[in-house]
Amino acid sequence: MSDTTNDLTGNWDDVRKELAAIVGGEPGMISAASTTAAAAFFGEPAPGESAALFSGSTVVRAFWWGFHVQFSHEDVVSILDAADKVNATVAAIGGTVPSPAAPWIKLLAPFVAALHGALRAIDRGNGIYVSMSWFAPGVFVPTSV
Repeated sequence: MSDTTNDLTGNWDDVRKELAAIVGGEPGMISAASTTAAAAFFGEPAPGESAALFSGSTVVRAFWWGFHVQFSHEDVVSILDAADKVNATVAAIGGTVPSPAAPWIKLLAPFVAALHGALRAIDRGNGIYVSMSWFAPGVFVPTSV
């Protein structure tokens, strides 16, 4: 790692303390409030489970900035080799999607079908993410896992 990276990650305690001094309260209060707000908005996960909703090995996660679908390598291969890529994408995602992301899955499936060649190149054996920001609705960005 570069010295700049170490400087940025090494001062997090100072940044957290300064932020807590500005906002007030304990340093963990901001994190706890964010977690509580996310749980209230996206639904409370079951005890001991993460907020991610699983359907096979493909996961849909909603965040404050948007959402992403994490397709496993096996699901990517299965989807891209299927004759009907749209239905294969929907089947891999399943029916349990965090509510803010649900309407966008209908647009995501044709996106995956249309970019099958590029997505096959992006998948390096670990799967892919397809992300969308709430600030750019309908704009999907594929990246490698």
